[in-house]
Amino acid sequence: MVEFKDMDRYELIWEYQSAINEIYTQENLSCLRGLDNKCFINNRQIVSSFFEVAGKYKSNKDCIELIDEFIFISDEIMYFTAQLFLHKPYINNPLDQEVFINESSSLFPNNQNIAAKRYFMFVDITFEKIYNFWNRVGNLIALFFQEKFKANEKIYFDRAVDKVPVEFHEIEGYKRLKHFRENEYKTMNGKRKDIVHNISLDTVFRQQHIENATNRDEMKKWFDEIISFAEYFKTQMLYTIEGFDNTLSFLEEVEKIKCQQQLETQTTKTEPPSA
Repeated sequence: MVEFKDMDRYELIWEYQSAINEIYTQENLSCLRGLDNKCFINNRQIVSSFFEVAGKYKSNKDCIELIDEFIFISDEIMYFTAQLFLHKPYINNPLDQEVFINESSSLFPNNQNIAAKRYFMFVDITFEKIYNFWNRVGNLIALFFQEKFKANEKIYFDRAVDKVPVEFHEIEGYKRLKHFRENEYKTMNGKRKDIVHNISLDTVFRQQHIENATNRDEMKKWFDEIISFAEYFKTQMLYTIEGFDNTLSFLEEVEKIKCQQQLETQTTKTEPPSA
């Protein structure tokens, strides 16, 4: 066994991070802060925009905490997605380990290697990080519609979107959020629930392998689905970045409408009675 001194391990950490940084570039991965740490999305400086949006409802200290949380979770999503791309090329493929039983049948052993084991772990983790991010978005939306939530009510992304009052449903940003909530998010969350509340992806694959160890077509179908998770989470990562920007735009429009409604109410109250 190779023994590592403390400095060797420290250097190993940085070498490992260098490999991850290469994957960020190769796969065009990103996060809210961006690889340049400037925190720009579609020409919007998201930190200042966040303060403008949330500052009316939260203190500066709370705003700093909230935006830091968004940025950190976004970093996690990018990092764990990069881990999938790192391990993906080295996952053992049962189809490459074919054992001929007779002239008409074969066995495809699943001699799981360390790359495959880590890959399955990171898939499970990344589902949770994506889910955490969208629930934070739900909390942000709920700030603007606090009257729709009971005290200490647990807030989830889908619930927050559904509780947006009807007078704001024509805002383009809301339409995008609603479409995402009913489609991509619903599909993602369904997969996440199966993994978190029922059975891990690793265990599912092991069971599928036991049931189909001699079925080439089934093995290919399952292996293709497994290796597709790297690209799947790359797409989910982009959804979180665009979704955050879209949420800020939506809430800016909500605040404009609320201000206009308040102005109209005040004007009505101060108008003199008709003769």
